[in-house]
Amino acid sequence: MIYELFKFAYCMFWLEVDPADSGHGGVSRPYIFLSHLETGTVLHDPCVLYAQLCAELKKRISTTPQDYWLATEDEIAIESMELAAKRKVPFQMEAWLCLKEFHASFESQSLTNHTHRYTHT
Repeated sequence: MIYELFKFAYCMFWLEVDPADSGHGGVSRPYIFLSHLETGTVLHDPCVLYAQLCAELKKRISTTPQDYWLATEDEIAIESMELAAKRKVPFQMEAWLCLKEFHASFESQSLTNHTHRYTHT
């Protein structure tokens, strides 16, 4: 649809971006780069530039989903209390307990899925 709307006025580059391209595991997302045909100037193909940047980043960066699970439940609770105080809203213990239960369930399921995905070939 975007192409049909803008194809007469813009040069378009469709770029599928995946955090794994730069050394991070995650979810991909598309980006569309537009350059106006009369007033814009394309100095480099965004797709080629992106590939070059990713190659350099991958040499220096490598993470997995496990790298992001660092906070303990107590750390999360303390940060939540501090944020509630900063926003001048009451910290709701019932909501926290519900979130804590969800977090425990999610962490258990995610670790199981992660282990299954990466240990079986």
